[in-house]
Amino acid sequence: MPTDHHILVLSYTPLERDGRVQRQIRFLLELKNVAITVAAHGHCPIEDRRLRFLPLPRKRTLPRKLLAGIALTLRQYRWYDPGFGSQAHACRRLRGQKFDLIIANDVETLPAAFKLKSQSAKIILDAHEYEPRHYEDQLQFRLLVQPWAIHLCRRYLRELDGMMTVGEEIARTYERHFGAAASVVLNAPFYQQLHPTPTGRDRIDLIYHGVITKSRNPAVMLRLLDALDPRFHLNLMLIATDSRHHRQFVAAAVRHPRAHLVQPVPPGEIANTINSFDIGLSMLPPVNFNHMNAMPNKVLEFVQGRLALAVWPSPEIAALVQRHGLGIVSEHFNVESLAGQLNRLDNAAIAAFKSASHRVAKALSAETAGNEVRRMVRVLIGADGNS
Repeated sequence: MPTDHHILVLSYTPLERDGRVQRQIRFLLELKNVAITVAAHGHCPIEDRRLRFLPLPRKRTLPRKLLAGIALTLRQYRWYDPGFGSQAHACRRLRGQKFDLIIANDVETLPAAFKLKSQSAKIILDAHEYEPRHYEDQLQFRLLVQPWAIHLCRRYLRELDGMMTVGEEIARTYERHFGAAASVVLNAPFYQQLHPTPTGRDRIDLIYHGVITKSRNPAVMLRLLDALDPRFHLNLMLIATDSRHHRQFVAAAVRHPRAHLVQPVPPGEIANTINSFDIGLSMLPPVNFNHMNAMPNKVLEFVQGRLALAVWPSPEIAALVQRHGLGIVSEHFNVESLAGQLNRLDNAAIAAFKSASHRVAKALSAETAGNEVRRMVRVLIGADGNS
């Protein structure tokens, strides 16, 4: 089969753990006559004869860290490689290759994308979240990384051919501050043929999955568990990292009699794995802009897993839960507010919330979200139809 369109997908994240980038690649593989080069960390879990994977190095050696710190401090951004070797490696290995389209994941990949851009190539940015305020709760980010992120947005966003992000307020903020219009592509998993499972008479299983970071303040989940009646158990499917916060939280969780660690699974298997639980838990503290305006993958995976949801009142998450009747939204960002509502739940209410998730699972799936990605690609390079 002839190949008419060569697409580069660029990311500085471990591909095997990045469900959004994996789905992006699968959307592209549905198009006719495409060849795809993926440059990312880790390994590629997708096999297709039209797909070539370039693993990118990430070496956070002391000299690289020192150079990065100096470059950010002096605002000499041409010296700064946010992927700690990834940017330089991608540019060196891919230089001279002709791409019709480059999809850059996260603002940090834009310098490499524009260096690799041929005269006729188009560039789409998947900004994921709002980079200039990503970790604004941390002093180091505000002093060093935030000016760099603002510089990249000012330098590149108006030159893009397309842009997408995960939520409405993030899209509005990019346009308000940088004049860049972004489509919203929900961070939704692929549709699964599942049904809600019954809740045990004397036991209600909460589930949280994701990474543990300081800004997420995971200890609130254990405090919530202490405030809940004995029916409730907390299951934790944690992505392992070597951070001090992860180790401390795991140590505290294993000491709690009603907290249980669950073996993590690849992104595509999460919905099936969590289907046996009852309530998906999201308690994202509003400590920075992205937390306040999040629409995280875990929320949509809870829906795909046919669970009820229990969330703090982050505006976009709360609006989704309330619009579709998916669960409970606490009045305040605190343990007491959410615990009070959870303790009042009975099995009939949980079953109703699970049924609501079942009703909207197709509408809130990757199949629906992918329509916008495919539309953007068709408009820009003419790729169309099923492969």
